Amino acid sequence: MTASNGPPWSSYGRQPSTHVGAQLGCHDTGVLPYCARSKKKNLKNIFQSQASAVLIACALFLASVILPSSAYAATYWWMGTNGTSTNNQNNWSTSDLTTCTSGTGSGTPGAGDTIIFDADCDNGATINTALSADTVVIESGYTGTITQSQSVTVGIGGWTQSDGTLAGGTDNITISGDFTLSGGTFTSTSGNLSVAGNFDHSGGTFTHSSGTVVLNGTDQTISGSTTFYNLTKTVTTSRTLTFVGGTTQTVSNTLTLQGASGQLLNLRRSGSGQWNVNPTLRSISYVDVKDSNNTNATAIYAPSSTDSGNNTNWTFDSTPTPTQTPTQTP
Repeated sequence: MTASNGPPWSSYGRQPSTHVGAQLGCHDTGVLPYCARSKKKNLKNIFQSQASAVLIACALFLASVILPSSAYAATYWWMGTNGTSTNNQNNWSTSDLTTCTSGTGSGTPGAGDTIIFDADCDNGATINTALSADTVVIESGYTGTITQSQSVTVGIGGWTQSDGTLAGGTDNITISGDFTLSGGTFTSTSGNLSVAGNFDHSGGTFTHSSGTVVLNGTDQTISGSTTFYNLTKTVTTSRTLTFVGGTTQTVSNTLTLQGASGQLLNLRRSGSGQWNVNPTLRSISYVDVKDSNNTNATAIYAPSSTDSGNNTNWTFDSTPTPTQTPTQTP
């Protein structure tokens, strides 16, 4: 047979294909493996492009579901008429206005937001529906009164007060971050004030209202001298509660400090000198104490606890009271 000098497909008696394979860049040269490889390569590219688009769409969806509300957090300044509700959107502004006027009407604060009371608007506020925010800041120069008549929940941004007055009610106040009082007056709730961060009272007035301060975080520090009604920290995993040397914590009702067997609550000092405590009633066990001075006339008895030194007016019993087994009569 004489070899043809025509195009490579002429020996097969076929024309170049115009089917979908050709549209994908796969031209029929009469050599099947070449066409197959071209199809495979182009189909792979199309698949990868579509897969990338799907992954991007999924990522955007998951981000909208999983990202914390703080990712969309806003800052709200109080602008309300004196004594009006914190639940009225017209009492808030999302920009820092220089005078006390009607708010921007752009909503009320939520769990991921920051609330600011500042000197630009000294009008008081009433918390008459449950209030949630990530951060509450009462700035120096604010002279109004914030009246609590419903629960308050503050996130890890914490409560920072430099001026003004909180008039607590009976509902709980829960703070997942630090409680910082450097000025003004904080009249606490008669319910529970729960603080998961540090309790820092460097100035201003803290009034306990016969309520309970619950320290429910991990390792925590109490700074400054404060008079509590009930002060409580209870742990099941060993933690440390630190007091600043030279300060005094007065507890006019019950001081509760509880660890667990093999998981002691460590009571420690920062700075120099002893940390002072003056509790009227006590419920204390499974603690490890160092550098403490009990100024109350009655010694603190701490069963199942450890004396780590430099403690005054404490009595320790490191051995739990054994369970008595009845003697059997032969």
